[in-house]
Amino acid sequence: MGLQAMESAHIVATSKTLDTVMSRYQFLARLHAGLIKESTTLGYSLHIQGAIDQFKAVRYQTIPEAYQMQLVIEPKSFDIAEFYALSLQGVAQRSTEAQAVAIQGLKKEDAKQRRMKKIKSDLDACLLELDGHCRRAASYPTVRARLEAAIAVIESGNVPKLD
Repeated sequence: MGLQAMESAHIVATSKTLDTVMSRYQFLARLHAGLIKESTTLGYSLHIQGAIDQFKAVRYQTIPEAYQMQLVIEPKSFDIAEFYALSLQGVAQRSTEAQAVAIQGLKKEDAKQRRMKKIKSDLDACLLELDGHCRRAASYPTVRARLEAAIAVIESGNVPKLD
């Protein structure tokens, strides 16, 4: 469970595809609940150390991120809503940047408009996810404002930059 949680958290935090982030988050939320429950059992720390060691062995060139370590070592203190809010902001930024590069290479105006609609659709979906899962996150107002501003830029006919 610990290894799956670490890998799922990495995918949620780094994916460029909103659908991937959303489906992995659902899986991660179930794992997180399981880790909280399991963290009170005898031998949890040994189990988690084994998962961390296995993560390092499988991904030998990758050092676990702080959020991955907190998730498995201290699952009760891991704020999954905050993590997801920041992950939604990140996927919106990565996806928008990728789409903006693609738009620059398009010659036909209707193709550019379809890409712009795709960006807006993804940003709208990010807002729905944010509202549905992250209202208690400290970064919720900031992330929501950035997504709303990006949508306003799209609606004005420009490609937004989410910094």
